Amino acid sequence: MKRLFLLLSLFTLMLLSCNSKVQDSEEKELIKAYFSSLNNFELEAIPNYFYDSIRMKENDYLYVASKDSFYIKLQWDSVFRPKYDVIAIEEADNDIIVEVSKSDPRILFLNEEPTIYRDRFSFKDGKIYSIETGEFVLFNWDLWDSNRSKIVNYIKENHPELDGFLYDQTKQGALNYTRAINLYKAAHQE
Repeated sequence: MKRLFLLLSLFTLMLLSCNSKVQDSEEKELIKAYFSSLNNFELEAIPNYFYDSIRMKENDYLYVASKDSFYIKLQWDSVFRPKYDVIAIEEADNDIIVEVSKSDPRILFLNEEPTIYRDRFSFKDGKIYSIETGEFVLFNWDLWDSNRSKIVNYIKENHPELDGFLYDQTKQGALNYTRAINLYKAAHQE
């Protein structure tokens, strides 16, 4: 009887362990699909990876949005044609930590190289519940701020019709941002 109990206990532990590994594997596949959709600009698919609404946190900034309003933010970002490279995926407690490199013309203008950061993905019922950027591995805050100030001041003085491009998070705002970068670069060619 003791042997049977011991065998059943071991079998139960194995099943629980396997189930946990399967869950981790499914979550990692979901993360890979999420970044694949971002890279392929499959904007309609991306909100479906999330549980009910979108929860993102970066430093003190908390972004909570419905799936519909998140689509507008995705449109803004997609104008810059970003490229996401997943560098590493690791488990941390019940979450998954993902190290990501992101590059696009806006980032390359402001930071002069791709940014690298670590996101913590939390899950609920097989969907992404939240994403929190916990650490910037490669990000030059001073350079970013300096380049942002230069372009904002240049546009304000020379192309006032585009003033405010930095804060317009719509698709048109991103198009204006791209135009501002191109105008600034053309005026400052060496």
